[in-house]
Amino acid sequence: MYKIFIPILAVVFTLSAISCKKTIAEKIEEKQTDYVVLAMTNGMWKMSWFKEDGVTLTAFDNYEFKYYENYTVDGIAPSGVTVRGNWTGNGATLTTTCDFPMSAGAPLTKINGSWKITRNSWTFVEAQQINGTIIKTMRLDKK
Repeated sequence: MYKIFIPILAVVFTLSAISCKKTIAEKIEEKQTDYVVLAMTNGMWKMSWFKEDGVTLTAFDNYEFKYYENYTVDGIAPSGVTVRGNWTGNGATLTTTCDFPMSAGAPLTKINGSWKITRNSWTFVEAQQINGTIIKTMRLDKK
């Protein structure tokens, strides 16, 4: 009787331990995501610079962005025209994505896709995107 009970107990204990570790990892990832959402949705952001293959583009001069908890983002042109897009952020992988509709046109569609966050704080984010041989970098600063 005990010979059957001990292996069953070992299997139950092992599965419980694995389950707890997964739950802890999931909770850590949720907290990291919470911090990304908190940082991005707190205030307005301005595009300080945008570079494509090392060349600074002026098309983003005076652009502002407002991020929302429902993972939408408003791109606000200097003229006041606002275009709504979508965003995500992952604190664990230090990545963010942006998706403005193609109808928005340039410059907003230039930031579509996945970005690797290279430097950040509560008041700025610098990120890089590599598409084939094209390297884009940008900096957003909190207003």
